Amino acid sequence: MTNVKREIGADGLTLAQRLFSLMTERGITQAELARMCSRYYATFISSDDDVVKQQHIFNVLNGQESSWILCLVAVSLDVSDLWLQFGIGLKQRAHLTLAAK
Repeated sequence: MTNVKREIGADGLTLAQRLFSLMTERGITQAELARMCSRYYATFISSDDDVVKQQHIFNVLNGQESSWILCLVAVSLDVSDLWLQFGIGLKQRAHLTLAAK
């Protein structure tokens, strides 16, 4: 049996609905988002292969388990991971600025 997650967030939407909406408004396909996530991941850990596959994005959009990629998705789309996963807080990521000493 598939582990299906369709919990409604604080904003009345599911994770899949929030992600689908973001992808639609930005004109990003599943394959493009997977490549974006893999490129971000590769800035930290070198790999010859894309770590995030289109299938992982498909799984999230269909309410299936692929939670290990959610932080990569949030960073790649420049949104808050709390907002993406749970509909909590601001949509945009908070960008920290460190003051020069």
